[in-house]
Parts: sequence; C-alpha cells; structure tokens
Amino acid sequence: MPGHSNDSICLYCQSEGVLFAGDSPVIVQSAGGTFEDGFVSALAWLARKNVKAIYFGHGDPLFDNCNVRIRSSLKMVEKSLSSV
Repeated sequence: MPGHSNDSICLYCQSEGVLFAGDSPVIVQSAGGTFEDGFVSALAWLARKNVKAIYFGHGDPLFDNCNVRIRSSLKMVEKSLSSV
C-alpha cells in the first residue's frame, strides 16, 4: 500500500471484516497534502470493502464506523488532489 513507505502493506480479512493497516495512512482527517496514485487506488479499493475493525501499527484499534471513516478519508484525498 503506497503512502507511508515503498514496502508498506495492508492485510484485509474479508470473512472477518478486519483490516491490518500497519503504518499506512488509511484515516485522513483533513484535506491538503500530496498522495501517490497508487495510494489513491488502494484507498478506493478499501472503501469498497466491508471493514468492521482496523488495527493500526501504533495506537488503539478502530471498531466504530470503519467504512464511514475510510470513505471519508478517500473524499479528503480526492479533495486534496482536486485543489492542486
């Protein structure tokens, strides 16, 4: 998953709806910044999944509104790209 480093990955378990995001920035809270095309594509792919839990490389996991948060992140990224 491009976005943090060239070797970052996310693992998604479809049967459980669990996303292991590691250090990938799957939650973007504000517009602004630059994003690689590969990251945008990967985030759009994740936004189509049924994510029930996100485990990050650091900090607490997210269990509430995961799909909403990922889709909101995609909108923020798209907004950032349209303002360039």
